[in-house]
Amino acid sequence: MKRFALFLVWLFIYSLCSSAYAANAINIEKILTLISQDKPEQAYQEAQLLLADNEGDIDFDYAFGLAAHASKRFHHAIFAFERVIKNKPNWLTARYALAMSYFSAGNINAAEFELKQIQSLSKVEDFPNLAKYLRAIGEVRSSRGGQFKHHIELGLATDSNGNSGIDDDIVFIPVLGSINLFDSNQELDDNFIQAQWQTRYLKPLDLNTSWFALSNISYAHYQEYSHLSRTFVDVIAGWQTKTKSSHYLVNTFYQPLWLDDDKYLDYFGLNGEISRAIGKNNDWGASGTLAQISHELDDLDKNQFMLSLWYQQEYKQFNYRLTMSAGREDSDKNFEHLGRDFTGIDISVSGSVASRDLLKVQLSYMSSSYHEIHPLFLDERSDSMFKTKLNYQYYIDQNWAWFLSLSYLYNKSNLDLYEYDRSLFSTSFRYQF
Repeated sequence: MKRFALFLVWLFIYSLCSSAYAANAINIEKILTLISQDKPEQAYQEAQLLLADNEGDIDFDYAFGLAAHASKRFHHAIFAFERVIKNKPNWLTARYALAMSYFSAGNINAAEFELKQIQSLSKVEDFPNLAKYLRAIGEVRSSRGGQFKHHIELGLATDSNGNSGIDDDIVFIPVLGSINLFDSNQELDDNFIQAQWQTRYLKPLDLNTSWFALSNISYAHYQEYSHLSRTFVDVIAGWQTKTKSSHYLVNTFYQPLWLDDDKYLDYFGLNGEISRAIGKNNDWGASGTLAQISHELDDLDKNQFMLSLWYQQEYKQFNYRLTMSAGREDSDKNFEHLGRDFTGIDISVSGSVASRDLLKVQLSYMSSSYHEIHPLFLDERSDSMFKTKLNYQYYIDQNWAWFLSLSYLYNKSNLDLYEYDRSLFSTSFRYQF
């Protein structure tokens, strides 16, 4: 919308400069200058002061409409542009501005009518984005009845430690002495094939509110150690709404995991999030999660509570985000040493390097303090986990994309059995429709 406003401002300033308008031209040019300086609220207030004396003047009404549109007062913009078109029906730039205000206000039928009028009276190069907006109107119209989106993904990967094992074959346990570890406790390096199917559904209730559902199934087939193969399912359903500066979201989730075709655990719960804009390119938010981790062995079940606070800023096409989190997991009374308190910090940078790609770099740190003394090691477990991840996406065309992912995780623990590192590399192709 910013580019649209600047484009129309430039056209109008050009017309003002080529005509003799005297005092009214100076007032109009002041409004347009404020818009071009990205000061839409000031532009609108300036236009409001002049409205009583200048309403009905075609050029002033056009400038007033631009200021109203830029400050997101779309209905005021519509009234102004309608006055302009009534007096000057062949001014296609004003008709285009009217169409964009209709579109922004949610009146897609009126927007489509105006755009088709322009399409029949102009050359393609005069309004290069016209076809794009007509397609967008078609998408909005179809999505109001609910819209499905799907993708299929297939790729290859290598995993340095698929079972999160340690690199020693002997560990000292106070009550047992030095013991030889089973293979399942040692690092297992393997390659795997990964496949994924995802379906998303969005149902708008009005311009600002919608409910949504997502179903995702991922499968990783390990080549040498087939018992590491795993199937992950993610089912989410929720509701979201937004106001001028805030966004609210509530959803439930269910995430079961199978290892080598045997059910391993269920993770399910409720999540809520609120975010708010605190400037043009700045946002903050908070989220909370109540969940249960349910293992096939009931004694290992945990209840989880987590709270996160985040702040993000957009600068030169990149988004910088800082997230701080804290939480607690409570275990069965017979296994209280598995319960923990944890805190974490996450820093990420994402954005486009070129016109058809997306790069994301993420650094994470989490500290965990376990609740009770470990029955084998006779000490309370304390872990520090560091993780770094790089994701790169390249959009081949509207349907196809290529993905590359690199990650490294190191978990440091005061108990040798839980200290390990793991690196993953994967590449895949996705088809979305």
